[in-house]
Amino acid sequence: MRKSDLRDKAIRRIKRFAIKEEELDDLIHAGDYYYEAEREEGEPYATIKCMIEQLSEQKRHDLMCLMFLGRNLDYYGLCEEAVDDFCAYADEKANSNGYGRVEPDYLAGKKPIAKWLRLVKKEIRPDFWYMGTRFDGNITLREIAPEDVDFMMRLVTDPRVTRFIPGMIHEREMLGSWIQSLGAEDHEYIVRIEETDEMIGECSLTEQGEYGEIGFMLLPQYWRRGYGTEVVNCLVKNARGRRIKELMATTDAKNLAAIRLLEKTGFKKQKNGWMVVIPEEENRTIERGQNIIQFQRSL
Repeated sequence: MRKSDLRDKAIRRIKRFAIKEEELDDLIHAGDYYYEAEREEGEPYATIKCMIEQLSEQKRHDLMCLMFLGRNLDYYGLCEEAVDDFCAYADEKANSNGYGRVEPDYLAGKKPIAKWLRLVKKEIRPDFWYMGTRFDGNITLREIAPEDVDFMMRLVTDPRVTRFIPGMIHEREMLGSWIQSLGAEDHEYIVRIEETDEMIGECSLTEQGEYGEIGFMLLPQYWRRGYGTEVVNCLVKNARGRRIKELMATTDAKNLAAIRLLEKTGFKKQKNGWMVVIPEEENRTIERGQNIIQFQRSL
């Protein structure tokens, strides 16, 4: 059987699962800490166990089946035996009387959890997980203008948007001055839906010779709808047109959604760091340090 047929067979079975891709990605990133020596002993296990406890019994069964598939892929590769065993295992669990108890301790204790789930995403590529929440229109980027200050105020004063972005300007006058002061190497864009001309966020591309750095913010009502992926892809295309060879992006280590998005769009984790933000506004105290992760992508 061809690999494309094997993938289709596995996907048809996975489509009946209730667990969501973002839930799997959160577990993958939490599971990665199992292999970081500097983490306190027992902390990764406790974190993963807590995350699994929040899942319904059906989703725990789905997770167990996906871990089973990942283990098969790890041992045998993408082959007919691995996929057939997975489908039979998933059917057996589904045909039992209801969903029996799956202990979080059991699933959390599997140290290769991140490796197995990542293998499923890499080998099977079940992109259908996002089909129900795809964007409803095409996005375009246009250069930011002074008249966008009110929309920018709407973004930066929403604590959900700036939760992981400390040191943001929150005063309208200062924000307007910042827009006016942007240099030729600072490419700040308003993200808008082409069909409706609706503004939904802001993004940036800063040139530093052959290197560039991107950033992005979206209004909360447009999260998890595919727009973030489109924004990053637009910035990557823009960077290529400017002959940039390496792109960087930095995010808070706790911002799992941004980490997932960057990895999904081809960025690779380079290093962890610690950043202290000195606010530009007068009479504001220095905010505490921020644990950050730097990502990089070659163009």
